Amino acid sequence: MSKVAIAQVQSSTDKNLNLRSALALIRAARSSGAELIAFPEFLMAFSPGSQSAEELTQIAETTDGPFVAVLRAAAKAAGIAVLATIYETFAGANRVFDSAVWIDAHGNVPSVYRKLHLYDAFGFKESDKFHPGTDVAPLVQLGEIRFGTMICYDLRFPEMARLLALQGANVLAAPSGWVQSELKSGSLADDDQSQSLGKRLLRRRARPGRQYLYRPQYDRRSARTNAYRSR
Repeated sequence: MSKVAIAQVQSSTDKNLNLRSALALIRAARSSGAELIAFPEFLMAFSPGSQSAEELTQIAETTDGPFVAVLRAAAKAAGIAVLATIYETFAGANRVFDSAVWIDAHGNVPSVYRKLHLYDAFGFKESDKFHPGTDVAPLVQLGEIRFGTMICYDLRFPEMARLLALQGANVLAAPSGWVQSELKSGSLADDDQSQSLGKRLLRRRARPGRQYLYRPQYDRRSARTNAYRSR
């Protein structure tokens, strides 16, 4: 794999609008020569604090639902792998999984990861809407790269990155939705990231296993992609 596109997406509450934006970015990434496009957390939709857990369940879909089906068709048509995030249907009452879905360039789904560590801190309580996953996901092999998958707050837990490294991951993919907050000094979303806690956190997760780490980030400004050549 020679090039990976990292999508910076500002998701709205409109699932269909976000899907159209994702399709445009998939085409743009493939036109730039990328073999994988990775999207941030909350690609399917932004869930504002005013949205109830019951309302969020109405947005959620299964991994073989129409949202993923359209992305699979787009991946196959463009010949590009896609890492997308969705609110996945959970059988329990008024909760959803925060899931990362891998789609290969043939439109197949080799791996689904359901976020293990829910962000209940600094005034947020994801467990009011989300249900945690139960295990790490199978690694995804794309060319010479073996991807391990995390989501956002998982980065706070070094054991998870270490476990994925021990399983053979040489790259970590961590779709994220970090946002700026007065209570999160030095966060991944700070405008001045030169010495931020967030950057140090990313380095500390990548360094022990000698892995690269891709972190697609929710962007408050506009939808765009940055392409990086793998090493």
